Amino acid sequence: MTRASNSLVWRWVLIALLAACSGPGAADTDTSDTDAPDPPVGGPLTIYYEGNGNFAVADERCASAAANPFPDREWRALLVGAGRVACGEPDCANGAAGQVDWVLAANTEYVSEFGESLGSTNENAIFEFPLLAMISGGGPAGNPWTGLNADWTVATGFTCEDWTNQSPDLMGRTGSISALDSNVISNLDARCSNGQGFICVEQP
Repeated sequence: MTRASNSLVWRWVLIALLAACSGPGAADTDTSDTDAPDPPVGGPLTIYYEGNGNFAVADERCASAAANPFPDREWRALLVGAGRVACGEPDCANGAAGQVDWVLAANTEYVSEFGESLGSTNENAIFEFPLLAMISGGGPAGNPWTGLNADWTVATGFTCEDWTNQSPDLMGRTGSISALDSNVISNLDARCSNGQGFICVEQP
């Protein structure tokens, strides 16, 4: 899909752990499908990330990944913590007032890296599940870091100290790129020493 300047369609791309995409069962990287609305990425973008850094570091990695198909566009990481908040109350019951540096836009359609519509956000810049398609495009499953509860609030104590601490004694919340329900953003907890990858969101 070609993005027009007044378009409200933006793209999610998974930044996945390199090791998870380079061995058996790795994503197909064939990009010859001419029927897609936009030249698709054949699989997840692959860089190495282990929850060590901060929001600015993650945002920069979204933009600078060698496999990023649109490096001239702005990208940010779908991670939350003390410096980035999606909802101050469950499902943004108080509106967007509690949001801090949030990466999704309100009333905006998003597509996966494969050009499939995931659906549109509501007036509070969050999705009302289920999504219309999987972020993975039906490819390999993955559990990217998010730090989110199922109601879009911060999973306090499960953000690897705002993504700066790789201690195996700490836990971080992950989502699922093969889910359609709230498991997309809140699925399992993993040790912060694990490399889980994260989701990148194109910015308007």
